[in-house]
Amino acid sequence: MAMDSDHATNEEREALLGTALPREPYRRKSTRERPLIFVLLCVLIVFCIDFGSNLTLAPQTRIYESIACRNYYEKHEPDRSQLWKGEDIPEEECKIKPVQSELVFVQGLQASFEALPSILLSVPYGRLADSARYGRKLTLVLAVIGALLSQYWVMLACWFSGVIPFRAVWFGSTFLIIGGGSGMATAILTTMISDVVEPKLRSTAFFQTTLSIVVAQFAAPLVSSWMMLKGSPWIPLFLGVLIASLGTPLLLILPETVHLRKTKKLQPSTLQNQDASDDDDDAEESPQPPPDKHSRHHLNHLLQRLHRGFISIVPNRTTALILCAFFVTSISSKQLGILLNYISTRYGIPLSKANFALAIFAGVNIFLLLVFLPAVSRYLTVNRRYPSTSKDLILVRYSITMFTVGAFCMAVAPTLGTMIAALVIYTMGTGFNALNLSLVSTFVEPKHIARLYSVISAISMLGVFAGSPLLAALFTLGADIGKGWVGLPFFGTTVLYGVVWIAVWTIRIPEKTDGDPAIEDGEDTVHEVETPSRSSPLRYTDD
Repeated sequence: MAMDSDHATNEEREALLGTALPREPYRRKSTRERPLIFVLLCVLIVFCIDFGSNLTLAPQTRIYESIACRNYYEKHEPDRSQLWKGEDIPEEECKIKPVQSELVFVQGLQASFEALPSILLSVPYGRLADSARYGRKLTLVLAVIGALLSQYWVMLACWFSGVIPFRAVWFGSTFLIIGGGSGMATAILTTMISDVVEPKLRSTAFFQTTLSIVVAQFAAPLVSSWMMLKGSPWIPLFLGVLIASLGTPLLLILPETVHLRKTKKLQPSTLQNQDASDDDDDAEESPQPPPDKHSRHHLNHLLQRLHRGFISIVPNRTTALILCAFFVTSISSKQLGILLNYISTRYGIPLSKANFALAIFAGVNIFLLLVFLPAVSRYLTVNRRYPSTSKDLILVRYSITMFTVGAFCMAVAPTLGTMIAALVIYTMGTGFNALNLSLVSTFVEPKHIARLYSVISAISMLGVFAGSPLLAALFTLGADIGKGWVGLPFFGTTVLYGVVWIAVWTIRIPEKTDGDPAIEDGEDTVHEVETPSRSSPLRYTDD
């Protein structure tokens, strides 16, 4: 009886509990709800890879120089080369014009060959990253693996330089077919951050990612210079490759973000036309069988699809100008690739000490990204109440001005001290690309953002492809004319930056209608900023 009573009581209790609302199951927060964690993980990955890469920069340059130097003396002065048989040739003996010309030539063409995969494969890998089946993460992992394999080959070719020709380091670029190279990795990582971070906070996310790069650029030269002064350049080279390789396991922790692109709110104010969609979207909305490849209409059909794809990522003149700016500045950016050679040759100091200039560059960059640009951004958005797009445009104009002035001052700097001062001025403009990314993102539909960044990557790599041999040729020409003209590459970049300066100052933010910007195709009108910005100080929180 007692058991029956207890059973009845339990049934009554269950009936009463059944009337209550069921407990809401635990729901794990999505990546979109935790953007700070995602961005911090990206920052850690970028830091590992870039710290390792920058740790190898000066040692690899010194090893290249040593190989070119030994090859020169063995070919042209074999008797003298016997004096250093079995040991490294003193660095001061390698500052002659033939050795430096060969060094810059090999480095310049190597950078061009490394840019080719990003140029040729940006669209296929961009579409792969946009597909729900494969997504961003797989594409990013492939790009990093390809870049590491390329570096492994360079180390192998240098280690066996007595057997493998010096210029065989160029073949390392073939591994970049896997994933499209570092340019593609940058584009995909940028896309993933754009998937997760809201537009009003996107520039801050880009700044923080860029900050991790410049922190690595600051610390790595100090470590590599110290290690080179104490011993062989091979030690920091091996260590740098090892640290860069540690970034690969961290990539596996990153969540996939391709599904988040459809959760974003479309900003009709920043779109030119909903009709300017890609061919995949057209196919979903109105499925039609593809035309016969032998049909006379096939070519016309392909041209229409190409036109729709182009319009989806270049909806107006402003976007086209920004993309052109990416191309020109990527040409000029390769001047930092010859900065070590320039300082070492012109001012007669070893590469291990010239490497400290890169630390100065990165140190100023840290101040710029951590203190100066955030403070100015806050002032413009909070105190002056500029919309975020107008704020980005103002900072882009400031940055290109610093680039132009700094490049000219580096070209004419007569002493190492004035060169460092000019480098500081130049560095104050290095927020240009991050600001440009934030600016151009507002003019393109979210569903096309991966394709946009893939195109930007291809454009930037095309600039690198053209710029590396161009600046190498200018360096060699300047060395032929005389030691004072070794800065000729910086004169060339001053001209290019001047062209971008003119283009940037012609960009206008479209008028706002009912609080939203409306972009008209082919017609950008100037407006006075009257609408106060409602955005809070830049931080990773939702309003």
